[in-house]
Amino acid sequence: MVYSTNIPNLIDSIIELIRDTATITSITSSGTTRTINTADTGRLVVGDWVKISGTNYKITSITTNSKFTVTSSSAITGTSWTALAPYFFYGTPIMIANTIDKIKDYQNKYPIVVLFETMPATVDDDVKSSVERVVSLQLFFLDQANYTDWSHDEYYSLLLDVLQDYVDSFIDELKNNSSIGKFDSHKETPYSKWTLETGDGRNVFNAELSGIGIEIDLPVLKNTCSI
Repeated sequence: MVYSTNIPNLIDSIIELIRDTATITSITSSGTTRTINTADTGRLVVGDWVKISGTNYKITSITTNSKFTVTSSSAITGTSWTALAPYFFYGTPIMIANTIDKIKDYQNKYPIVVLFETMPATVDDDVKSSVERVVSLQLFFLDQANYTDWSHDEYYSLLLDVLQDYVDSFIDELKNNSSIGKFDSHKETPYSKWTLETGDGRNVFNAELSGIGIEIDLPVLKNTCSI
């Protein structure tokens, strides 16, 4: 049987697959500055974090599709880099917001994918069916915006178009996952300004966020309890 607690693990594994990653051609050093030479820098920008051989590093400079630098007191070895973004958070809205607030570096927590813990499911009781249950998921792909200064076009060019790339990759990976059955459609809603308000009108998330919401009825196949 597939339990609801397995679903966040499944989503987490899918998000791992959509993080940018590429081959490192060489690594050179000058003092504590380490230059990571790579032909593909993906969506990386200065300030983003990458993982190399299990250690996280913050990018201090970048030349698109050529190299980036990080600071490290010790030598770095590795054959590939992987971006830490997008970051995945699961739980109640307040729990997620409190966790995010504790992370001081905004580039070490955004962009994010949020999955709230309430996930209704229709359980398939047909013993001959390959589907264990159809889970109604609602996810949000979000990043920090500038409500004061951005124009409508800037919301898309600076943020929503980038998040759309993540969304498209996420859907592709869902369709290719052996634990998930065939689905033909899902809903997407863009938000120039995304808020989640409490009963007294306060925004749960202490940030100006824009993003894309996804609603999908996900058929989870039987014999996937090891997710």
